[in-house]
Amino acid sequence: KYCDSPRDSGTQQFGPPRSSAREDESLRRLHGVGGGTPTDGLASDSAERYSPHPQPLSRVGARGADLRATVSDKLQEVGLKVNKDRLTEIIRAFTGVELLVIGDLILDSYLECRALGVANEAPVPLVEIQSERQTAGGAANVATNLARLGVQTQLVAPLGDDGESVQLKRILAEAGVGFHPLVLRRPIPHKTRIMSGKHYYLRLDEEQTEPLTEEEAGSLTEIIQKAWRKPSAVLVSDYDKGTVTPSLIRWIESQAQQAKLPIYADLKPRNATHWRNLSLIAP
Repeated sequence: KYCDSPRDSGTQQFGPPRSSAREDESLRRLHGVGGGTPTDGLASDSAERYSPHPQPLSRVGARGADLRATVSDKLQEVGLKVNKDRLTEIIRAFTGVELLVIGDLILDSYLECRALGVANEAPVPLVEIQSERQTAGGAANVATNLARLGVQTQLVAPLGDDGESVQLKRILAEAGVGFHPLVLRRPIPHKTRIMSGKHYYLRLDEEQTEPLTEEEAGSLTEIIQKAWRKPSAVLVSDYDKGTVTPSLIRWIESQAQQAKLPIYADLKPRNATHWRNLSLIAP
């Protein structure tokens, strides 16, 4: 288990360090007051850098017209001018697209709390939990975002035998994702964020990140082959949690080359140098 907390700046301040006025304005333009996520939906870790309340695109607005309007408004807010009619045309075309997503699953939990002050036994924040919510993170976040946009989404990833895995499987089913899990006897990564209003106090990580064994990687490729119908592209969401290994990278690239498919990847540095034929890398 790991605990990520803002660094001590030398003064008694709880919550994240203050940002500059320019940074605050940039965040407001990108997400609006109250937070949001980048519309590329590429993940929970990247989303948390932008807002204390990251949430997948599937939770922003409603389906159909409301979702298209939300995406269009966000793009225009950050200065990317896209005609709403053109955007509607593009999103409607998603229904004819099938994408295969491979990567690490994460369950993101958010504890909304009420700040009570400082604890008696130590100079630390004292908060009272008001509510809790869970969202899909990692490759699951990518898959749910795509499915909500109308893309026929197939997701292949290791799944654990814990309660968090059950919860994440339910979230994926509700989003309409075609999920093809490799069930393992270990928990999926679980990130718990402690929030109070706009203040992000603490993140607690529970995870096992050992790479898949050769036997497990072989089983995963068999599942990928069964899920590999007629995708337009392969998306890899690598959070360095053990799913993406050098042998899996070589296999994915060989299969994509044979099918003449592009590979789009969101990578961590550990495995980045093993790739040779990527069409796009997310920063």
